[in-house]
Amino acid sequence: MPEDAYDIGNRLIDYDEENYDEDLIYYGSVIDLLAQDEIEIAQYKLAKFIDEYEFQIPEYQRNYEWEEPQWADLWAEIEKLFDASLSTNGEQTPDVFFGSMFFAERGTSEGGNTDVVEVIDGQQRLTTLSIFFKVVVDALDDRSPESSECRRMADALRSTVENILYLPSSIPGRQRPALNLNEHNREFYEALVGDEASRMAFILDRESVHGNRRRHAIRIHDYAELLNVPPERYEEYDDDNRHFDNANDRILRAYRYFYDRLTNALDDTFDTDDQRVRALTNVVNYVLNSFIVGYFEITSNRSSLMMNVFQILNDRGMNLKKVDIVRARIVSRLRENGEEGAADDIRKFEAMIETLDNDYGDVEDFLVDYVAAREDAISSKTDVTKNFLEAFEQSNGGNRTISPLLDSKEATREFLDDVETYSDYYHRIIDPDRRIELRDDVREDRANEIITRLNKLGYEQWRPLVLLVYGEVMENATESRERFFVDLLEVVENVSFRVSLTNVYPSKQDPVYIAACQSFRNRPFDRELFEEIVDGIKDRAQQLFFESFIDTVNENYDWSSTYARTLLWKITSEAFYASEGAVESRLNVDNIHLEHVLPQTPIRDDAPDGDEYDWLRNFFEIGRDDTVVADIVETLIEDETAENRDERIESIAGYFVDDIANMVLLESEDNVRIGNKPFSEKVLAYYDTTDFESIRVNEYFTTDGGELTETEIDRLRSEDPPHSLDDFWTHRRLTDRKTTLLELVLGSVRFDGILDEEFEPYDIEAKVKRESDRRLGLIEANYQSVIE
Repeated sequence: MPEDAYDIGNRLIDYDEENYDEDLIYYGSVIDLLAQDEIEIAQYKLAKFIDEYEFQIPEYQRNYEWEEPQWADLWAEIEKLFDASLSTNGEQTPDVFFGSMFFAERGTSEGGNTDVVEVIDGQQRLTTLSIFFKVVVDALDDRSPESSECRRMADALRSTVENILYLPSSIPGRQRPALNLNEHNREFYEALVGDEASRMAFILDRESVHGNRRRHAIRIHDYAELLNVPPERYEEYDDDNRHFDNANDRILRAYRYFYDRLTNALDDTFDTDDQRVRALTNVVNYVLNSFIVGYFEITSNRSSLMMNVFQILNDRGMNLKKVDIVRARIVSRLRENGEEGAADDIRKFEAMIETLDNDYGDVEDFLVDYVAAREDAISSKTDVTKNFLEAFEQSNGGNRTISPLLDSKEATREFLDDVETYSDYYHRIIDPDRRIELRDDVREDRANEIITRLNKLGYEQWRPLVLLVYGEVMENATESRERFFVDLLEVVENVSFRVSLTNVYPSKQDPVYIAACQSFRNRPFDRELFEEIVDGIKDRAQQLFFESFIDTVNENYDWSSTYARTLLWKITSEAFYASEGAVESRLNVDNIHLEHVLPQTPIRDDAPDGDEYDWLRNFFEIGRDDTVVADIVETLIEDETAENRDERIESIAGYFVDDIANMVLLESEDNVRIGNKPFSEKVLAYYDTTDFESIRVNEYFTTDGGELTETEIDRLRSEDPPHSLDDFWTHRRLTDRKTTLLELVLGSVRFDGILDEEFEPYDIEAKVKRESDRRLGLIEANYQSVIE
């Protein structure tokens, strides 16, 4: 019979198990009966199986992901027992259907003492129950029952729970957890279910985190306190930050959640430790015998079946993260046709997750940016975000926006090689503590400063392009390539600052950077790319250029502290580099603070009676300036009966307080001491801070090129208290300083070599003066009634 005679167009499959003629074929000859023959379904109490197996979490599974809403649901079920009546005619406490769990047989454990099952579905519940059972042991250790009966009961309960938590061992103290989590959670989980020494050993073995970085870090003492480690075990260690990623943070918080609730319930409900031991025994027995599970067991060892089950469970509501789905598809591709190898390849995906600190948000962002940097058919990064999983499909058919990365095993392995390498580059781009690496130290410092500022601004549209170019630089680092990379960063930073200082939607940048990625792939390291970026932004947002941009920046009197601080740092840093200054290594965005000269709270609660409003008197030149605004402010100050007096005065000051010309840069710890003291005391405090006079944007308040003299500063130092310069800082001086500062801002965000004369035709001083008059006019119009 010809080969095509055996397809479904020529024969029928017989499901009645009767093969009448050659046109019918028994379905068992065609269908591999995996689901029918090799999936066993039963309804079990947890007690029936939870201490019978070693549970392994396969590599395609996600990390521990449960958060407080899921913990609260589980605790609500357990907590019911504390209100239960144990009389025969009392109200009954319902048992609990604890969902379905899918397992696959995997042979026996090391030593052959325990059967091993792979957890296809149920990891989150099993992990949470294990954490809860460890909490029970720790709560039990805190109790001292008096009766011999309850002491024996406590020993029996401890033995029961330890049989659940650990595999049998013939060597005391060498217990191995029965739940074997994935490599991201395994080490901390083993420490958690271990003793105090293992918990401390885990955190002391972590990498120290220096500087002000707080992401993926925890202080040693905080960690120890959350795990109930006695102070004598950790107080000898410095309380520094150690690396601690999100995947483990959830397990730690779950432990603390259940420990606090269980111990509080025991202490609030019962008076003696004997009662509490009985209660704990009842709680454990309730969970083991009244939590009912739909138990599914797959007897086949075939990965394809397990992957199919996993995918179906996802489609029916497991709500996996996209990263989990990508992982599952990679495993499915590499293990298709029953192949069980590829562990080294799969480990590269896990290494990528580890590189990004197990932060699934960062992992997904990286994969989106990686695809966006390489895809020809997209017009924006948004295209990738919306169609993200298309990139990880296993076929290339149908209408699609993104080409698949997993359409063959070879392509999948190439992708895994790439992401293992590029995830490290990406981590350096999004986490300033990791630092961009270049051969030239000066270029490296400049690149890292720019990257830090870009991340402070909060935009991400530039990341695919920067990742793509940095990857190419690292593949073959040369002086010209490194210079190109730093110059690209400067263009990107200037675009980002212009966006931050206007009301332009950040998404306007998106298609420009994707087009730049495509241009760079076609013409690597061609400097015309910079002009293409600028032209692309100009076509989409003309208000970021020429007079429109000047006017927007000039008219802003409500500057974001983050944007202002970062921009002033940029200007100062560029001045240091231009003069080969030596302090730039100390001036970084994490240890400088934005100081408002006219305080954000200009009415001084701590001043002597009558002096509370001195800042306003001096700033608006009351008694020295015959203007309507001065009359308005003076009238409000003098009229103690005026409705909402202080709120109205501070609203008037608000036209100037958050103007960039009212700001200087200080070392962060110094600002706390300065507060809203009078200007004379402030300026002396400024001079006592590190490098104040070397910071370019502070020049107006210095004796070297500024508006103060050494004689004035010497006189202030001789006064007790200093007072002779209290009337120095006024709205007129703010306007005077703003001209210089605005020129510095415009020079800092200029596109050198592309639009060199963009701002030359405009009279900046006249524009600043008109803006000051406009604000004073607004105050007059809004508060005229005060003096009528």
